[in-house]
Amino acid sequence: MAAGDYHRNYFVEPDYLVKWIEKAIDIKDCADIEIHFAPYGEIFLYSDFIPVIRSLKKNHSITSITAQSNGMLITPELVKKVEEAGLDRLNISLNSMDEELCADLCGMKNFDLDHLLNIFDEILNSSMQLCIAPVWFMGKNDQGIIEIIEYVKKKEKEGYLWPKLRLGIQNYLEYKTGRKLGNVFSRDFGYFYHRLEEFEKNYNLKLKLGPLDFGIHSAKPISSPFQVGDTSKIQVLMKGRFKNEYIAALNKDWAVKVLSDRYLKKLGIYEVKYIKSSLSGNLLTAYKT
Repeated sequence: MAAGDYHRNYFVEPDYLVKWIEKAIDIKDCADIEIHFAPYGEIFLYSDFIPVIRSLKKNHSITSITAQSNGMLITPELVKKVEEAGLDRLNISLNSMDEELCADLCGMKNFDLDHLLNIFDEILNSSMQLCIAPVWFMGKNDQGIIEIIEYVKKKEKEGYLWPKLRLGIQNYLEYKTGRKLGNVFSRDFGYFYHRLEEFEKNYNLKLKLGPLDFGIHSAKPISSPFQVGDTSKIQVLMKGRFKNEYIAALNKDWAVKVLSDRYLKKLGIYEVKYIKSSLSGNLLTAYKT
């Protein structure tokens, strides 16, 4: 599945990943934490995903572990393995009930819809929850969204009700580093939610999902050590995922994404200016001229 025009991937050691997740949990000082895995690309390409789930499941502050997937690599055997490891919910993207359109929207050569629907049944018959999470590319997969709603209604008649099965339709948004689709444009969220309300009335199905539907609540924030406009010295460690992007260390606790107009010929110490300090969805971001 295409996830944007990036240049490289990285493998993170499982123990290192668990260590820093647990450090974040300590800072949050909260006993009701959901860990959600939603990387660029496909989570099941990460060979140590199951050991990571098992390790995190031992932390009593974590009440739920969930993951996002396109479902193509999931097998019935893998469903059993992640269930036994302690995964609580799978969010799986399905954008249409037409295989060719699914392949086109995902940037894939082939899309096995029968396989995915079989995996849905495997998940629904496990202890895990399933959230079907299509992206609505308005004007492109309108009929597909309706057919997915009808599929969920059919499953409801078979006894699979909220929260065991939920439908989380997403509004298509354009991101600078994300995959772009031709002749498809973002829609205003007001219009998007208006259309969802119409579907809710027509199909008697909850579609407008918010933080409370996923148990999301406020907790102690992780505070940034810098504000926009501040400067500091950092150590560039490696190239980043995108052109002119680098990964750097500020100290033993903080990483910094560094952007540069010029290619940095060598790694090492540089002075940078911070252009983003909000941690709501990113690392600290700095600029090296």
